Amino acid sequence: MRFTNLFCLLLVLMCVAAGCKKQPTKSSEQTSGEAEKRQAESPGQIAVEGAKIPIMSIHQAARAGFIDIVRQHIASGTDVNIKHGARNDTPLHWAADKGQIEVAELLIANRAYVNAKDRYGQTPLYRAITGGYKDFVELLIAKGANLNVKDRRGRTPLRSAKDKGHKEIIELLQKNGAK
Repeated sequence: MRFTNLFCLLLVLMCVAAGCKKQPTKSSEQTSGEAEKRQAESPGQIAVEGAKIPIMSIHQAARAGFIDIVRQHIASGTDVNIKHGARNDTPLHWAADKGQIEVAELLIANRAYVNAKDRYGQTPLYRAITGGYKDFVELLIAKGANLNVKDRRGRTPLRSAKDKGHKEIIELLQKNGAK
């Protein structure tokens, strides 16, 4: 798993070093018989029908805070609510894991569902609470996060904050009606 993360990071660094030049799109006059896939000008990307799709997943980019890669995914049509892995979580869950608030703002602005549940019934709010990311919790509250949602074990976000001992987050949740 570590090798994969290092490989993705290397690809991103190569892309940044190369300047990630924008590739021209196909004109409407070109024939549809052309190959759908062609090599992108920038390393770390695949061009499909004129759109650049980063090799790094939107989930990995969200967790790492690579906002430009998340933007590329959105521009190429990647679903911001796509579920991934054994936990069945969204890119917003992954951003919440590491407190990547700018990525979260971008995802939410592009219709990421703030109350999406993972396999365990936890929303991105639980992840932000676990990490102690008060600003992230504030953002989710402002965007309509359900403060009283219960996970599969019957725990609420407030219970999770109490278990972690995050006093400022406990106060914030209570102030906003969490039970």
